[in-house]
Amino acid sequence: MTARLSRRAMLQLIAFGTLSSALGACTQQPAASTQSASTQQPNQQPSDVIVPTQAPVALPTAVPEAATTIAEPVVVAQPTELPAAVPQAIAAVAPNVLVDTIAVSVSQFLGILDENQRAKASYAFEDSERMRWHWTTPQGFPRNGLPLNALQPNQRDAAFALLQASVSAVGYQKAIDIISLQRDLGNDPDAYYVTIFGTPGSSAPWGWRWEGHH
Repeated sequence: MTARLSRRAMLQLIAFGTLSSALGACTQQPAASTQSASTQQPNQQPSDVIVPTQAPVALPTAVPEAATTIAEPVVVAQPTELPAAVPQAIAAVAPNVLVDTIAVSVSQFLGILDENQRAKASYAFEDSERMRWHWTTPQGFPRNGLPLNALQPNQRDAAFALLQASVSAVGYQKAIDIISLQRDLGNDPDAYYVTIFGTPGSSAPWGWRWEGHH
C-alpha cells in the first residue's frame, strides 16, 4: 500500500534525521576523547618545571656600581711637593744656618794650623785640585791636602769637629766606623786628607773636602 507524504511531513522527517545525526555525533565524542586519552603513555611523568609564584626582585642599581668600584685597583697618588705642615721658613733658613756653622768650624780648624800646614790644606776654589778625587786607598791614588797623621791632637779634634758639623749624626757615625775599619783592612786610619777651597764665610763660592778610602 502506498502512502503519499505531504511536503510538510517530508521536511519534518528530514529535520528529525539531521538532528538525530547531530545527537549521535555528540554522544560519540566523549568516547573518542576517552579513546584518545587511553592512547597516552601510562608511565609519562609531568615535566619538572617550577613556575615562579612571583616576579624576581630586581637588584638595586647601586650594587653593580659598588662592585665595580671595589674591583678597581687602588692607586696611591704620589706627593708632588713638600707637606703643607712643613714651614717654608725651614727650607729658607736651615741651609744658611748650616753654611754658617760649617764656615765657623773651617775657620777654627785653619786658625790652629801653622803656616806650612795651612798652605798645604788651602786651595783656590777654581783650582783643578777641587775636581781631582778618588775613593780608593792613598797607595792607589796619591792625594793632596793635609792628612790626619800630620796633625797634632787638638788639630785632629778640630778636623773631626768640622766633619761632625757638616753631616748628620748618622752620617758622622758611619764615617767614624769606616775610618776605624781601615786598620783591619791593612790601611792607615789616619790617611784621610782635609782640604779647603776658597775663603770660608765669604760671599764668593767656597767649600771643603774630607777624602780617603771610601
